[in-house]
Amino acid sequence: MIRKGFFLGGIAALVICGAVGAGSSARAGSDNGDIYRAMAVELIAGIKQMEQPATGSDKIDQALLYLQKAYDYVRNKRVRVAVWPFNGADVPMSSEAAEDFNEGLYAALLTENAGRFDFVVRSELTALIDDMEQTGALDEAAENPLAALMENARKIDVLIRGRLRLKDGKVSLTYKAVNVDGRVIAATSPRIVQTGAIERKSVTLVRAVKEAARALADGAPDLNELRLGGIRFQDSGAQPAFGRRFLELLASEIAGLSNDVVTGQTLKVTNLRAPIARGVSVTGKELADHKLGGKPGSYLLSGTYWDIGDEIEIRVALRDVSGRTIPWVGRIDRRDAGTTPIRPASNLAPLRDEDGGPLAFHLLSDRGRDPAYRLGEKMNLLIRVGRPAWVYCFYLQADGTAIQLLPNPHFWKNLTEPLLAAGVLHRVPGEATFPFDFVMTEPVGTELIKCFATSRDVTDNLPAHLRGRSLSPLPKGAIANLSSIFRALPDTTISEQSLAVTVSR
Repeated sequence: MIRKGFFLGGIAALVICGAVGAGSSARAGSDNGDIYRAMAVELIAGIKQMEQPATGSDKIDQALLYLQKAYDYVRNKRVRVAVWPFNGADVPMSSEAAEDFNEGLYAALLTENAGRFDFVVRSELTALIDDMEQTGALDEAAENPLAALMENARKIDVLIRGRLRLKDGKVSLTYKAVNVDGRVIAATSPRIVQTGAIERKSVTLVRAVKEAARALADGAPDLNELRLGGIRFQDSGAQPAFGRRFLELLASEIAGLSNDVVTGQTLKVTNLRAPIARGVSVTGKELADHKLGGKPGSYLLSGTYWDIGDEIEIRVALRDVSGRTIPWVGRIDRRDAGTTPIRPASNLAPLRDEDGGPLAFHLLSDRGRDPAYRLGEKMNLLIRVGRPAWVYCFYLQADGTAIQLLPNPHFWKNLTEPLLAAGVLHRVPGEATFPFDFVMTEPVGTELIKCFATSRDVTDNLPAHLRGRSLSPLPKGAIANLSSIFRALPDTTISEQSLAVTVSR
């Protein structure tokens, strides 16, 4: 909970039978031809509906006009479609295994396409992604592929992305197609497939900590500072007690291995800290977690863990300021967690499903992305937009109460529109924007900040309770409808971002 100064698509579900982990079988798409064909038909149907009519109309959609002016974007004669690869950190299996689902879908798309659209071949997409990673374009766009593609003049009209989630020992996969102004134009209906799995031997919690610490310390001989970035539950962004406990044990073990009893040198261990000076010119690349406050010899320790029934799969890594990464993956027996909570009390992951869009948009805290705080600690929210944008932010507290952060009544006393300048760091709280302290109070749990960046001032187009004229709680269920409300706005390009905030004692 936050105390003010005086208070503060339709998407496909794919179920994989059996335990699935980093060693999962890589032939997920071999026996599911009918399923992929059905998914391809649904996606192509949505893409067909977005095609511009070939008539000489003088009335140009304002959102497309914005993209043309801002990004020198011109639609190709034939729609170009790309299937974006999975992020290995966000899937309950290896990247290679996850990519087999994309391969199955891609093959079906080519078959069902009948020459209507141009699909970007995987080799071209791989080269494009490699280039954007090497140049820092993805970091500049907050790991948002659509924004990175638009900012770098990559002529792709539709981006298809999948999402894998683990629940009750099964994996659900979601696919959606998004056009250049960030709107979901197609999504698939639920499907069920079978896949194999390779078992990974589990160890005790104590042994996992020792093995991980040794592997990470050996891979970073120049380690002199360890910045703690958090170990989160699956793709939720939340840091339940188990993740915090494992992080504490692992950091202590790494420190023990790194301290030099001969020279007396000790490893500096600190929480991740981001700059909080507002109005400072900053690039998007500088806001990547591994770069925040980093210097040579300083490494970020972060990771995720996955509840896969009788076992917990843990994936942690050290990453230095250059991006060099030392990973470790292992499993422990679930019983070793004892009574320590493994899962967050509330599942806020579905509220993050639509994150992304064509506008480069960074949302983080003074402890980086998806931070954790203890009761009584203060938080600073940091925002950066790649181009001038109108920004609207909302806060969902652990008790289900939601309030609007930006704009708000105090904001309107000082400013006329929620327009943020590009390329600089905007901090909340701030005297003109939100003159209250973010102080963590009861109840504890996972909270969520949800922000939207738009290509125009949409305040008057929003429902009255979303215009920031009151600090009273929003109507029950309002947060769940935010994405659909904003994405239904006419003549508007939209990006959205979320920040999971874990509050503990």
